Amino acid sequence: MFSVFLILMEQLTQSVRKRSYHYMESALRYIQENANNSELSVSMIAEHLHISSSYFSECFNETMQESFTTYLNRLSINNARKILAETSLPIKDVGFKCGFCTVQHFNRTFKKLTSQTPKQYRDAILEEQENRRTKI
Repeated sequence: MFSVFLILMEQLTQSVRKRSYHYMESALRYIQENANNSELSVSMIAEHLHISSSYFSECFNETMQESFTTYLNRLSINNARKILAETSLPIKDVGFKCGFCTVQHFNRTFKKLTSQTPKQYRDAILEEQENRRTKI
């Protein structure tokens, strides 16, 4: 009797995992498509998936091993690094384009994740590019 219970619990656990992975697959696609939206939130994604915010947070944390905010900040800063390296767009505009509401929040988050300000990062990229050109 107890072994039947354990088997049923394992099947239930696997079913829940499959469902949460399905939600996460859809959520990650939605996040990727909307990462630059400054209003993107747990509740917005949960609503899109037709699940509760708390369930989405739980699934996200368990699957990704980090919080939604941490993931979104990392995704946004990686996007900002690409823009800073490839364009001369003003830093404040890069922040807004990457979904940050204020320049201060963009600068603070960028520095926290890269140990450099956006300006320092761009200057280092430009210096590296200049050094490559002078070696040729």
